Amino acid sequence: MTFLSMMIALALHQVVQPKQRFPGDDALFAWQAWLRGRVAAPGIQVLVTVIVPLLLLYWVLNALHGWLFGLPTLLATAAVLLWSLGREDYHSRIESFIAHRDGGDDEAAWLGLQTLWMPMPPRPVNVEDEDTVAEDTVAKAMARSSQRLLYCGYQRWFAPLLYFLLLGPVAAAAYRVVLLYAARQDEARYRDLLAWIDWLPARLLALSFAVTGDFVAVARGVRLEPSADAPTVLVCAATAAVQGEPRGRDIRDLLYRTAGLWLVVASLVIIFA
Repeated sequence: MTFLSMMIALALHQVVQPKQRFPGDDALFAWQAWLRGRVAAPGIQVLVTVIVPLLLLYWVLNALHGWLFGLPTLLATAAVLLWSLGREDYHSRIESFIAHRDGGDDEAAWLGLQTLWMPMPPRPVNVEDEDTVAEDTVAKAMARSSQRLLYCGYQRWFAPLLYFLLLGPVAAAAYRVVLLYAARQDEARYRDLLAWIDWLPARLLALSFAVTGDFVAVARGVRLEPSADAPTVLVCAATAAVQGEPRGRDIRDLLYRTAGLWLVVASLVIIFA
């Protein structure tokens, strides 16, 4: 059942054009807005906005169990995983980034990535030094382009798929719910919660880069603090894996090889478990 649901969801994900929002996204944001006007404590708001939709999803999946030889459960599980996978058109973004970088237009390459969200605290801007700040922001954004691409690929498929395989469809949906809230509100509490659930998948993917890239360089060169955020973990491992600053083509090839590796591993685990 898990294997079939995963295959159906991944196949549909290649057919369905990625959108900024899926049908369930607006309902989540409406629920969050409704709750904000009724619950004052921010910590309780975060917990309730995340937990209640997941409890409802868990109830629906259990209610479908046993119907029509498990077909509704199979389709519902595949639909949940499909919803849990990323929103961004990663393939088009990375191909555009590669084309601009190879053409020498670094600014256009950077500008094309600005809508790719990754967890980072907002930075205050001093309006008195607007020109200096603008130049500094562009320089930092160029340096962060690899982080944005890596995190986009990671959150688009790896993290939700890993939680789906480990803990089931509700866990995959939980990851997407937290990320949607964090990206929508960009609040510290949602980012902190996302950092907790990003901790294991980001490090597993970084470890995978050692297998699909330069194992010795990753083993020798990557030394990360336990508190390092997911984009930092991924870009450090990718830099070592490709033996230099990862550019668009390096990131694409590394992620594609790693995706293939994990799909083979997941299929073998599911088949022989």
